Amino acid sequence: MCSTIVHCGTREEFEEAKGALVQSAYDFLDSYREDGCCLEGPLYWSYGFSHFCFLAQMLREQTGGEIDLFREEKVKNIALYIQKTSLQDDYVLPFGDCSHRYRFEYCLVNFLAHEYEEFVAPQPEMLALNEYGDKRDRFARFIRDFYWTEEVLPAKRSEGKQPEAFEVFEKSQQYVRRFDDFIFAAKGGHNSEPHNHNDIGSFIIFSKGQYLLDDLGWSEYDNKYFTSARYENICASSLGHSVPIINGTAQLPGLERKASTTFTEDRISLDISAAYEVDKFTRDFIFQEDDSIVIEDYFENEKLQITERFATRVKPELCEGGVKIGTLTVMCEGTCQVQIFSQEFHPRALGDLNTTETAYFVDFVFNETQAEQKVRILVKLS
Repeated sequence: MCSTIVHCGTREEFEEAKGALVQSAYDFLDSYREDGCCLEGPLYWSYGFSHFCFLAQMLREQTGGEIDLFREEKVKNIALYIQKTSLQDDYVLPFGDCSHRYRFEYCLVNFLAHEYEEFVAPQPEMLALNEYGDKRDRFARFIRDFYWTEEVLPAKRSEGKQPEAFEVFEKSQQYVRRFDDFIFAAKGGHNSEPHNHNDIGSFIIFSKGQYLLDDLGWSEYDNKYFTSARYENICASSLGHSVPIINGTAQLPGLERKASTTFTEDRISLDISAAYEVDKFTRDFIFQEDDSIVIEDYFENEKLQITERFATRVKPELCEGGVKIGTLTVMCEGTCQVQIFSQEFHPRALGDLNTTETAYFVDFVFNETQAEQKVRILVKLS
């Protein structure tokens, strides 16, 4: 982003800087995998990729098209990330340090809609110039809000084109599946991702403007959040995500705490053993013909006490056989105790300081067993 400049010098000065600018662009691309997934979430995608586009377009113009980074497949995949992770209107996938709602930069969306035939542009009312009053708003973006408008750069809008029903970021291990009445998303990955949360195996369910099962998103950036105390924060800890608590412990941080995954359109399978200090833990999401989802968790260890946790910001209620969260029912097979509790937290809020929200946690608590245990959970919209 520091390399995003408006060149006002001589040709000789540009030629002198060109090598460093190109290297800076590739340094940015090296932070992405080939699938184009932004591990930091849609908000940081918008912030970082918009500045990359400002730089890449300047390089293309100044070199007469000789340097055209937009023709690289990886750059196109990064551009298409946002249509795969936009849920409805301005609701987005909130994995990592991300807000739940975000209106993308008008100039960036219009440029990408013009650049890539496959790009599905959000509706104009879902875009923003500087919606959140960011005091740091930069000249590079400001000037492109004028020059990358539809009047100057007509967008090739893909009328009627919809995102795919099943989106897979294979290298990054993120998955989005769109049903008629809701959207499911899950992630594997590892616990040392940029803006990391300890959230391997977590998932969300979004329906009609509500995150019924939720990722709490980003926390307020206080003086502990980027220190070793980060995972005491409920937003970054696995205790704030829809993943099990095993023998009273949460997931551990670190690059070695990683998942292996396989997937089809009907099943996502994750081996998450490395995230906990257990011999084996696998999680399968199995998609049923009636649009319900079965979650199968399998555990092996010398001692096992399993608590299946589900996170939401919608107040849950006990119901026959399980828990009701809005229009969603969560039922757990087997004998267990159901506990519901709440905790206030402080999300990072753009333009609105000191925001407090309430997270609710549903725990299905099983008695201690030995050797192995399988838990089946049914998740279904009513």
